[in-house]
Amino acid sequence: MNLEIAKVLKRLHYPLGVMLTCVRWYVAYPLSLRQLEEMMAERGISVDHSTVHRWALKLLPALHKVFRRRKRPVGKSWRTDETYILVRGQWKNLYRAVDRAGNTIDFLLRAQRDKAAARRFFEKAVDHNGEPDSVTIDGSPANLAALHDINAERETPIVIRQAKYLNNIVETGGAAASAAQQFYSLAA
Repeated sequence: MNLEIAKVLKRLHYPLGVMLTCVRWYVAYPLSLRQLEEMMAERGISVDHSTVHRWALKLLPALHKVFRRRKRPVGKSWRTDETYILVRGQWKNLYRAVDRAGNTIDFLLRAQRDKAAARRFFEKAVDHNGEPDSVTIDGSPANLAALHDINAERETPIVIRQAKYLNNIVETGGAAASAAQQFYSLAA
């Protein structure tokens, strides 16, 4: 077992399979904590909804680190987009990027939609996934300004393409946006 996950599980007293199943169902499906409590009771496992919430808060960051390290390499042509999502009653900006094949590269949630937020998103995506050859953006001036700033510091610049319809692969990713919304509603 991974050392980081072992540290998190050290003081948790339920079987690992039960904890991971609850957390997976909570993140993957639109289930409430009380619904998960009922589902586990139907299977003969007595667990409180607040316990499932604590598992999610403890396990998700550790699992995120492990999964990110084992993530498949992404393509060198990225499509990016930003959208608004509702997180705990407040509208936030979700920056997303996918490669040509539709594989998720990265996402970032920010309160502001400006050049600094866009730059932070691109820097994070490059740090975790390597440098792209080209990035396709929609008409967002913040994304364009952030990429120009990043290119000013590089030897070989990233090719920037502005094309409205090439980003359709990102914009149809409603499932990824709702999964991100569920993830961030836990952390907020």
